[in-house]
Amino acid sequence: MVFYFVQRGDNLYHIAQRYRTTVHAIVAANRLTDPNGIVPGQALVIPRPGAVPVPPPGGIVHLVRPGETALDLAQRFGTTVPEILRANQLAHPEFILPGQQLVIPEAPGAGDEWPMVGRTPGRSGHSPLHPLGPPQPGWRFAPAEPVGRLPSPPVIR
Repeated sequence: MVFYFVQRGDNLYHIAQRYRTTVHAIVAANRLTDPNGIVPGQALVIPRPGAVPVPPPGGIVHLVRPGETALDLAQRFGTTVPEILRANQLAHPEFILPGQQLVIPEAPGAGDEWPMVGRTPGRSGHSPLHPLGPPQPGWRFAPAEPVGRLPSPPVIR
């Protein structure tokens, strides 16, 4: 990793050429919101070309093939596009290029603390033989005064 201090007249394209990297790699490494907003004296982290990303626990590193998209990868590996973008510090799915190495995080799932109906935390599908009793209604509606007409159905947006 190299630190570079922006000089007057610099732009990310020329800095990327000088250090044999890409504009996107510099933007991602520095989490820049506006690539055109660099100012003289600003310190930039310049990532080394070809650096292999380190996957998080349970994740993998995938070499992007021609024609693959972030949506394809998310569906194939059971994760989401935002998770792939976040793991690789990408701003948009169109920044994925053939030959690029992407970190694919582990598929999100319900943790052990999430309640599961009819399943145990061990995911066994075993339920108690004798439930606590017959099901009880959660709520009731009774109008205060009979008005001769039925209330309207709930509005669903």
